[in-house]
Amino acid sequence: MRRGFLVFILFFGSLFYGWDQGVSRGGVGRYIERNPSFYGGERILYILGSFHEIWNQNQQALEMYARIRKVYPDSRWSDEAQFGVASSYERLKDRKKALEEFENYMKEFPNGRFHASVSKNISLLKQ
Repeated sequence: MRRGFLVFILFFGSLFYGWDQGVSRGGVGRYIERNPSFYGGERILYILGSFHEIWNQNQQALEMYARIRKVYPDSRWSDEAQFGVASSYERLKDRKKALEEFENYMKEFPNGRFHASVSKNISLLKQ
């Protein structure tokens, strides 16, 4: 049922706004940001961010992950979203901002899921 719900949301977004505006340009994300009580909002934002990464739409992925951090700071997806923000900056070739976000990850999630990877990324970015 949950996958069906996500497919419904993506379908609705693409019909209402058009695929580019509804999904690729964040129409669904903006809607969830304005309505944070939307069922499964943080999960939908995370999945959309992941899709944008797959499609090499790094700026859009960054926006989705940043929305999770802003709207749902205590979500169980917050750890992954912070890593996504930092990784998106790294893919956008903004080394300074990527380093800053990876260091924020280490401060906020000292025992986080991506701790080893973030430690490596920090050491590489400092070179």
